[in-house]
Amino acid sequence: MVSLFKSGFLYIPQKLPVLVASTPLAHQQGLKHRQLPDITAFVFDSLKSRYFWMQDTPSHLDIYFCRQGKVVAQEEGVPYSLAHVGGHACDLVLEIPQESGYPVLDLGSSVALQF
Repeated sequence: MVSLFKSGFLYIPQKLPVLVASTPLAHQQGLKHRQLPDITAFVFDSLKSRYFWMQDTPSHLDIYFCRQGKVVAQEEGVPYSLAHVGGHACDLVLEIPQESGYPVLDLGSSVALQF
């Protein structure tokens, strides 16, 4: 089976493992049906308003919208919700499960992705 995701690292500034979703199909799949505390990074080629929803996602998520290496907005993803969150112009979105123990990012925090 071919994986939709690439492996990579997120630097915030500590180095954390991350699943990288860089294709439309991987963007659509996201963390649906996953129980693992994975960080998923959604990489986009352009700055546009991005919207996310939590259909079929069993974990509470912190969703960070990033533009040019900085966190510009944060929203909470509620499990199985069909409500859209976001609407922020960004080129990177991070989904971090709240129960993962990973650090909470502040607005303006620097983020870098390597994959």
